Formats: sequence, structure tokens, C-alpha cells
Amino acid sequence: MEVFLDTSALSEPDLDLMTEELEKDPELKFFVSAITHFEILWGYSISDKDPASYKNFLRTAGVRVESILQSDAETSAEWKPSEKDIRDSLIAASVKRRGASIWTRDDDFLNFLPEDRVKIIA
Repeated sequence: MEVFLDTSALSEPDLDLMTEELEKDPELKFFVSAITHFEILWGYSISDKDPASYKNFLRTAGVRVESILQSDAETSAEWKPSEKDIRDSLIAASVKRRGASIWTRDDDFLNFLPEDRVKIIA
């Protein structure tokens, strides 16, 4: 099964805990959307921090960055998201395209995906 990790699930203090969680089930394949990747790197950039811990997390946990495709943009547009939900809807469209789930702290994804595809983490 494929799982996308949302930006909210990858805050820096929690990266070590998330690595441990990902290692619990070797059957799961983990991804971050290119949008999530941007949001995290942008956060490091505007706070003048080194993203080494995040990049190390991607490498050691085997997390792949998934591109946004034309079909994702089309699906997202069909959902007519509010302006504040555009990025989440693009991520959700990628999740849907891959038949994956998403782990997040953000219940906004329930606006786009069925409940069984959204895992709200503490």
C-alpha cells in the first residue's frame, strides 16, 4: 500500500518519531507530494535553517517525492477547492490517482478523499 505524508505530519521535532513509525510496516511505500516537498523546503528557507534533517529523513526512510501531473490538476479543478485549499486538493488528487492514503494532522483532506484514505495522526 502507498501512503503520502502531508506537511503537517513532518514537522522537524517529529521526524525521528515518523522514521520509527515508517519502519514498522515494510509493506508500506511512502511518498511526499512535490507540493509538500516545496512547503517543507520553503519553511526551512524562510527561517534560515538547514534542511539536512528533512533530506536525511527522505533518504533513510526511503520516501519518494511524487510529481503533480496534468491529470492531478484536472481532478483538483473539478473539485472546485477554495483558494486556501488549492494545494491540499492537488495533493489529494495525486493520492487519489495512485490509489494511496494520506497521513496528516489536517482534516481538510476529508473534503477531497474518502475517510478510509485519510489517517489523522496525533
